[in-house]
Amino acid sequence: LGERGKPAPTTVNGTPLDIHYSITVTTNLCDNVRPLVLSINTTTNCAWHFVGHLLDVSEDPLFFLPGDFLCRDNASIHKAAETIGALQLVATLNHINFVATPTYSPEYNPVEYVIGWLREDMRKR
Repeated sequence: LGERGKPAPTTVNGTPLDIHYSITVTTNLCDNVRPLVLSINTTTNCAWHFVGHLLDVSEDPLFFLPGDFLCRDNASIHKAAETIGALQLVATLNHINFVATPTYSPEYNPVEYVIGWLREDMRKR
């Protein structure tokens, strides 16, 4: 990663590449075996990427347990009108509850701590 607040350069053998990545992360705060799941895309995340990520995560019958809460921030991909029905279905099938954090409050979203830790770790390399 580059300097804090600046885009991270992507290079191969010193040659810059025009590739951008987006990451969707789901953390499980109660399980040390599979504490997080990453989905990496070479395009910008969209609402359907988020739904696809949750479907991938829910394939593991032990990741979401009945009564779990899925904390999501107010990113537009988490609440897009065209995917609300699909998100409700994922929640219903997995017996989980969605919780939206207040706007501009990353301290309430555990994944923000994971992403921060990953960034710091990558900067050290």
